[in-house]
Amino acid sequence: MDDTISIAVAREPTLSLPSVRIADDGTVDVPYVGLLTAAGRTPRDFAEEIRVRLRRDYLADPHVSVNIIEYASHLVIVEGAVVRPGQLTYSKGTTLLGAIANSGGASRVAKLDQIAIFRTTGGARQVAVFDLKQVRAGRQPDPLLEPGDQVIVGYSGMRQAWQDLLQAAPLFAIFYRL
Repeated sequence: MDDTISIAVAREPTLSLPSVRIADDGTVDVPYVGLLTAAGRTPRDFAEEIRVRLRRDYLADPHVSVNIIEYASHLVIVEGAVVRPGQLTYSKGTTLLGAIANSGGASRVAKLDQIAIFRTTGGARQVAVFDLKQVRAGRQPDPLLEPGDQVIVGYSGMRQAWQDLLQAAPLFAIFYRL
């Protein structure tokens, strides 16, 4: 999960958490309340559960607010044969073509018919393979990405060997029979 939130309890600094990461299992340990599930809930809903529990055991009329500081889960990872592999901040409406473009585009050694999107849904890891040429031509859909998706652009071994040969040829200053 790794999102970071803040929990503020009005006039109660010992009950507040200015910055806390949501654990991988989706939980947060809230002072005087205990371990609560934050994953899949709105900040308002999560704050309400904290408020109810504090009111039940500790405070007469607690005012609780929860704010999201950082969406670590709102990242898309793009790796493989792209110019700038790495993490991209997810934006609603981001597609495969958009993610590759934001990574500087496919590199010269990319195998455009082998682009995989890995996604975890309901705890199960899934993969879909796309042909970028077919997507660009409109013969295959340009899939919408989701937070946490991992895009891997395949490498073409032949293209890589050719690029290596072209880079090495000037060093030897000789002609090669191809």
